[in-house]
Amino acid sequence: DFAFYDMTNGPHSIHGHRAVRFASRYGKDHDMLEAIYRSFYERAECLWTPHDLARLAAPLGLPHDDFVAYLASDADFADIFALTERYRSDPGVTGMPFHVVDGAVFRSENGLDGWRTLFDRARVYSV
Repeated sequence: DFAFYDMTNGPHSIHGHRAVRFASRYGKDHDMLEAIYRSFYERAECLWTPHDLARLAAPLGLPHDDFVAYLASDADFADIFALTERYRSDPGVTGMPFHVVDGAVFRSENGLDGWRTLFDRARVYSV
């Protein structure tokens, strides 16, 4: 269940991208992404500060102090910002979040048909 009507602010997406990158060091990137999506989209929780994201990282077993220090630093910031800006300049990107699948931009605003297309495309590659 999406909690769109309960949302009072948007997440700090650079911190979210960096949290996923940090989690990938421990093989937990997909778990972190799911935790972020559930927290924001299903519970309308604020994800603005590193401590908000650290709350999500703890159940995944990520080292709290290292996680908070990483987000407080500028590690990977420029790389992630440049990657985001590169795709944001794509004429197909008209909002956030957007996803890149096999080099093609997919916008969440494409609705259910867009998600079906994405999953059908993923299914072809997994066979």
